Amino acid sequence: MPKSINRSLSTGVIQNGVAKLNGYENDIFISYKRGAQTDDWVANYLAPLIRQWLPECRPPHWKTKVFIDRNISIGDIWQETLQQNLAQSRILLPVFSNPYFGSQWCLDEFMIMRERERILGLNGKKLTSGIIYPLVFWDGDYFPDAAKEIEWRPMHKWAQLSLNKKLRGSLEREIRVICEDLSKMIDAAPAFDPTWPVLRESADTEHPEQNMEQPFWGSHK
Repeated sequence: MPKSINRSLSTGVIQNGVAKLNGYENDIFISYKRGAQTDDWVANYLAPLIRQWLPECRPPHWKTKVFIDRNISIGDIWQETLQQNLAQSRILLPVFSNPYFGSQWCLDEFMIMRERERILGLNGKKLTSGIIYPLVFWDGDYFPDAAKEIEWRPMHKWAQLSLNKKLRGSLEREIRVICEDLSKMIDAAPAFDPTWPVLRESADTEHPEQNMEQPFWGSHK
């Protein structure tokens, strides 16, 4: 059995795998595979453009916040910071690729939000009907069933590490449309519930595919 989490956090406490937090902190949590092709693409294009255009879709005094793990400061406890920020995010924006589903952390981030959707009665089969908005680089033939059963937004056209001026312009237009969708999802996000399950501290990192059959979250007691 994975050991329980019992550490103080800045905005609450995680005990026995359950987040006891005060409310939402992030509008968007960007989930992606570090070290893969998507790493630089997310850092150089996706995250900056989302941060540029999402505020344009929000009310004047809305303080838009987009979390990416590059936000984590030196000295912060990595796992706790990810756990806390995912638990306090309205929407998950994952960048699906084959390496994404070979990463235990990425798989966990996706599955915990799918579990939240299940609790809320959201099926996510239409792109803006849940709390997950997947972007996809590849055809998805090797994606797990949990990912295949929801709708994706294809980004194949821009799956390059270096975009020329024309592609950069078309990507920016695409991101503006994506931000309009994300803004609608933010408005529709359910009220924060501190009893939602959160990621547990450890899992089988050697055989992540086996964990598709078991939860990655702590149970609320």
